[in-house]
Amino acid sequence: MKKRLLRALSVLALVAGCSDRPESVAQSPSQDLSLGRVQHKRVCDQPMAWQYKEPVNDVPDEYKSLMGLWTGEVDFVSGGSMCIAVAISEVTASGDVNAIFAWNLGASSSAGDFVNIHSQGKANWWAKGVKVDRKGEETVVFPARDPYNGLMHEYRFSLPKKDKIIGALISNKLDGSTNSLDTAVLTRNTYPAPLVAAAGK
Repeated sequence: MKKRLLRALSVLALVAGCSDRPESVAQSPSQDLSLGRVQHKRVCDQPMAWQYKEPVNDVPDEYKSLMGLWTGEVDFVSGGSMCIAVAISEVTASGDVNAIFAWNLGASSSAGDFVNIHSQGKANWWAKGVKVDRKGEETVVFPARDPYNGLMHEYRFSLPKKDKIIGALISNKLDGSTNSLDTAVLTRNTYPAPLVAAAGK
């Protein structure tokens, strides 16, 4: 059990740390007048802060509906679950998405304090864009740039439906085949509200 938790923690830290465009989300309104006030929320037992950036007119409604704070869990096939929160603060007409992730994989006392301390974190993460999957459905993909232990890891989420986002944490082999797929379900958190009304319900 301890070995499995350590492996999961290493993968999650690497995936979040390998985002393509790590940068600060919080900016002063004097730097960008399209930013809303700084939002604060404690999720997954840690504080988060971000600012929503109002989408321009040519952003499709289904992409605008991604904006907001989403909270839920990743359920591991091997057992256990992880708290996850995703604050999507910016979307573009091409489907690029800016978000802050927070996660907390709780560890039992038998696993020791070392695991517990390293089982949570936050990271700024840009999705390269909305992609069409094999079923012809649009999904938002947050990929790692580099392999870890011979695997490429990514988060993949569907567009929102009835204030829920269904997705997965996926590990792929270098030949493109799937090694593991752990389900993630997120629900829109209504406080605080994003700058735009939710669409696609």
